Parts: sequence; C-alpha cells; structure tokens
Amino acid sequence: AGSCTRLTVAGSSFLVEARRLLDLAAEAQLSVRRVAAGESGTVHIGFTSVVGNMVLPHLLPIAAQELPDIEIVLHELRTAEQGESLLTSKIDIALGRPYALGTELHARPLPPDGLVLALPRATVSDRDGTPRTLRELDGMDVVMYAATGPRHVPDVVTSVLVAHDVHPRVVPRVVEVYTMLRFVDSVMGAAIVPASTRGWGGDHTVFVELPELADAELHSIASWRPGSSSPAMGSILTLLQNAAER
Repeated sequence: AGSCTRLTVAGSSFLVEARRLLDLAAEAQLSVRRVAAGESGTVHIGFTSVVGNMVLPHLLPIAAQELPDIEIVLHELRTAEQGESLLTSKIDIALGRPYALGTELHARPLPPDGLVLALPRATVSDRDGTPRTLRELDGMDVVMYAATGPRHVPDVVTSVLVAHDVHPRVVPRVVEVYTMLRFVDSVMGAAIVPASTRGWGGDHTVFVELPELADAELHSIASWRPGSSSPAMGSILTLLQNAAER
C-alpha cells in the first residue's frame, strides 16, 4: 500500500503564507518595472493660472485615461518661482511663460494663446455700442496690468496699443487676470485679456475679437530638469507634446 504524506497544521499555515509572500514579491517586481517604464508614480506640475487654465483641462483627462497609475499633483506658481522649484525638485514640470532657463533646464513651446477684449455687458447693450476696432478704446476706461506682476502678457498688450497709437484711460492696475475680469464684470472698465480666459468672465461680461488683436500671440512653455528622479515625468511630457501637435 502506498504511503500518504500530509502537512501538519503548522505546515499548511506556512504554505499559505509562503504563497502570499511569493505573490507580493511578484506584484512588487511588476510595480518596480511599471515605475521604471514611466507607467506609474507621481508627477508634480507647477503652473501659472492662465497657462494652467489653457493646458490642464486637456492634459488631465488624457492622463487619467492613458496613464491611470500616475498621480499628478498640481502646484500653482508664478513663472518667476518655477525655475527654482524645478532645480530644487519641488516640481517635475512647469507650465508658464518663457523665462531665462539657464543651462540646467530644458523647455518646449506650448500652443500659443491670443488676446480678446473683455467688456461690461452694460456698455454693449446695443449693437452700435460694441467696439469694432482697437482705436475705439482711445480714451475709454480700461483695466490694465500692474508693473509689479509678470511681464509677458502686459508687454504684448502694451506693444499692440503703442503700435496702433491707442491711449485708453487707465483705471485700476492689477496683477491677476482673474481680478481684472472681476472688475470688468463690475462695470469698472474694459480689459484686454488672454483668449483662453473667456471662461472666467462673469454674467455681465462679453468678449469681442478685434482685428488688431488677431496677430498677437502669447507664448508659453513646458520646462523641466533633465535627469529628474521621476521616470513618470517623461510620460507626461510625451502627452504634452502629443496634445500640442493635435
């Protein structure tokens, strides 16, 4: 008669635990491979309010669908803060206006933004009240950009006004576009703002495209530090590049 070997209770318990540990080891190896391949991990993205508003609503849904195991952590930062945050590894990618990168950072352009005129709805209640050219802003109350804030958008707006010899009557000067649009909605004056911020306008604001603003471009970049410790960064940069080419 054949003999039959049976595990003791302790042996059975050990076998279950051994199988569990082997499964955990296999899962850990798979996780390590996914992180190394840029399919998993965490990516910290710094962004300015306007550039983030233009890019993130397109990037985040695509990333959630194509790279569901990458966690994206968002940090709102002014362009002037982004370079240092990249160099100190507080963020992995920065979305902002062009700035002096130095030799340690790389960048690629993002799709350009445009300019539109924001007007209080009360001033355009009839068709004849809507400006059709930039010249009609001459002497009009216009909310302008403060000299203490970021320079890219104000410099583009100023160059357009100077090129067309337009001299609006400046009412409050502010730093943030969101605040500027709040003032427009409160009927304090008009404003020339990035086209991508139309969604920030209130119920009492209308946006008008003027021919003199058609060729104005606001530039922005995605910047990063090569050799970052986050392999997932490369996957997100690829998504950004693909989105820019669409």
